[in-house]
Amino acid sequence: MACAAPRGERSSLIQSHAREIRDGQTVMMREIDVPIRGKGCHWGGFRTVYAL
Repeated sequence: MACAAPRGERSSLIQSHAREIRDGQTVMMREIDVPIRGKGCHWGGFRTVYAL
């Protein structure tokens, strides 16, 4: 899956995906990405991931 978050083209991005963790278990995760802007410039992004 291509990562759209670093491009910062949207006001926010929410993605859901499965992630394999220890012992072969799979956990559904949700990722929320929001660009950080200041004075009209893109400065970076805030990214958080949590288990559903």
